[in-house]
Amino acid sequence: MATALAPGGVLIYETFMLGNERLRRPRSLAFLLRPGELREAFAALTIVAFEQGEVTSPHPAVIQRMVAVNGPPPALP
Repeated sequence: MATALAPGGVLIYETFMLGNERLRRPRSLAFLLRPGELREAFAALTIVAFEQGEVTSPHPAVIQRMVAVNGPPPALP
């Protein structure tokens, strides 16, 4: 995915991680990321925001979410 992202392109990604198997689907360890794995997978991009852990809304889950840019971080206004 990172190589398909245009220069300056933004990737927004959210998925499940280990720990989710005790709450709901997916439960298969083959589909759950280990801690920090999403950040590692996209290390070639500039990570703008990264979160991982348990959420309660809209339903209990253990997730990783990230926003990354292909290139330098965007300038703040």
